[in-house]
Amino acid sequence: MKSKDNILWIDLETTGLDPDKCSIIEVAAVMTTPDLFPLGYVEEVVRDLKPLVVWEQMNQWCRDTHKESGLWQEVEQTAVRVGDAECQILALIDRWMSEGAKPILGGQSVHFDRGFIAKHMPDLHKALSHRHLDVSAFMEGVKRWGTAGHEYLSMRPAHVKHRALDDIQWSIRRMEEIRREYFPE
Repeated sequence: MKSKDNILWIDLETTGLDPDKCSIIEVAAVMTTPDLFPLGYVEEVVRDLKPLVVWEQMNQWCRDTHKESGLWQEVEQTAVRVGDAECQILALIDRWMSEGAKPILGGQSVHFDRGFIAKHMPDLHKALSHRHLDVSAFMEGVKRWGTAGHEYLSMRPAHVKHRALDDIQWSIRRMEEIRREYFPE
């Protein structure tokens, strides 16, 4: 099912908000068809620095969130590097995209992830289209202009933890709901 129109959904968990000062600690990517059918995925906990250095980069919100989700314990144990995950995602692109095609980047507030990709995964950055499919933008549109009874489409459910693959799966499900409601076939 190679296609020039497939979508690469990416979510990163990081030690903070600044790509120049912070690190990526979890990477997930899901390739879908244009109809949002999953084709393949990558999920890795990563670390390029020693655990103490990574811990010191994080503010209290990140420390609390990543400990509560169980991510921090996995970060301490991982030997996978950011470049290893980048290579896996490039292989996913090669497997599912038509020759020479660049996938659009899908996700929730995906401009944030794009900043970290540009800084920490430069080969992946070059392999992506400049276009985004940002679920959060659709949610903001629903909040402002949606029809009555669809307010839930603009909210993030409380059960979604800050884990990369969980966040992507939720984003794809939310996009399916928005698509079904506002872009019926």
